[in-house]
Amino acid sequence: MFFSRRDSVSIRRIHGRIAMAAMTVLSVACGLMAQTAVPIRWSTIGASITAGSGYPAKLQGLLGPAYKVENEGVSSCTMLKKGDVPYWTSGRLKETFAFKPDIVSVDLGGNDAKPLNWDAHKNEFIPDFKAMIDTLATLSTKPRTIPCTPQPSWLRNGQYTFGISDITIKNEIIPKIKQISLDTKLPYADTYTPLVGPDITSDGVHPDPSKPGADSIAAGIFRAYRDNVTRVACIGNSITDASHGPGAYPIKFNQLLGREYFVLNAGASGTTLLRKGDSPYINNNWFKEVFKFKPGIITIKLGTNDSKPQNWGTHKDEFVPDLRWLIDTLSTISPKPRIYLCTPIPAYKDASGNDPYGISGDIIKNEIIPKVKQVAQEKGLTVFDLYTPFLPYKSTQADGVHPNDVGLDTLAHILYRAFKAVPTSLAQGAVPERAESKSLRPHSMNPSNPLAPLGVDASGRILDAGAAGAPELKP
Repeated sequence: MFFSRRDSVSIRRIHGRIAMAAMTVLSVACGLMAQTAVPIRWSTIGASITAGSGYPAKLQGLLGPAYKVENEGVSSCTMLKKGDVPYWTSGRLKETFAFKPDIVSVDLGGNDAKPLNWDAHKNEFIPDFKAMIDTLATLSTKPRTIPCTPQPSWLRNGQYTFGISDITIKNEIIPKIKQISLDTKLPYADTYTPLVGPDITSDGVHPDPSKPGADSIAAGIFRAYRDNVTRVACIGNSITDASHGPGAYPIKFNQLLGREYFVLNAGASGTTLLRKGDSPYINNNWFKEVFKFKPGIITIKLGTNDSKPQNWGTHKDEFVPDLRWLIDTLSTISPKPRIYLCTPIPAYKDASGNDPYGISGDIIKNEIIPKVKQVAQEKGLTVFDLYTPFLPYKSTQADGVHPNDVGLDTLAHILYRAFKAVPTSLAQGAVPERAESKSLRPHSMNPSNPLAPLGVDASGRILDAGAAGAPELKP
């Protein structure tokens, strides 16, 4: 059959369109499978105390780099739609919607306590507050909303500053916020009680920057959040610890899990599982912090430093009993946490053929990992195999041991996929996680990598073994 040049051009265009359509389908399909670790966004709605006291910045410090807090406070604003300065029209709702928060704390009510607002419109406070919650729920992120009580106010020269009545706040507004909390099943943050006592304000209302008012408010909001999500503690060594800053894999793991989890990075550099090792984890302060944190889930990734000659050569027969002891000890936390054991990741010799820092990749592979799996089988625990999926990422370990930021991000993704692949019912003696609600933020997607199911990223680099599905889990 003879085709003209025009026919050939048309055919090429058709083929090109078919190819583009195929790539589009592949990109969409892969976008649904991929997830990028991004900060969990938090908006702090409020009035002048929110805008100027500094507590949103304090809250950011308590939450850590897995979160991004945006201050949406505007001075003088009320919750009441018919108040003198309604947040509805004078606040930063437009900015809040643009920010697309995953969590919103609402700290309004102080200015509503002014007689000109409360006397005329007190019966509208609950409907208006619930309307705010419903309005925020229209965001595409369906944010978790945390109602906050107003803070106390103090008499100055026998009068309440700006007319903000502490009696009204304490006896009328706070009970209404508690009722809203009950009606909506949203835990509220008590930011009133922690400030009761001596006046620590600059003017009877606003916390004095030189005193701990802002810290107390931030702590109250933080506790209301942390105590109503699933707490996770990541136990580990220098590969885990906070020296990696925002790039640490527990931080990325938190971002991947989303707002219904709060992850504590309990990594301690140089530590061993062995109780007679050169730096036992159980002697580190982070071990105590895990108990104080009362996690519902614990991941244990130790063993790398145990492979050093001074540790393994003398105490290798103690590794199994020490791991059993650690599991049994952590299991005394009440409520009893779900515990997952993680294999160490690979370690490699340096250019001279030496083991960096004395860490032996051969011992990790051939002796330590089998012992971790042995104990897991005895205890009925799940092992997350981090070793095998991380083998393609040797290039991220410049010193043969510690991954760079790309490697740590990859490690977080491997851990996340392994965790999400395990049914909750498999955990022995498990404490159930909080039931996920319809308001949960959908996981962030990454449509930029249409090749994920093929095991390579957009630049052709080989992904980990879990790229096309969850890593194989061992009993």
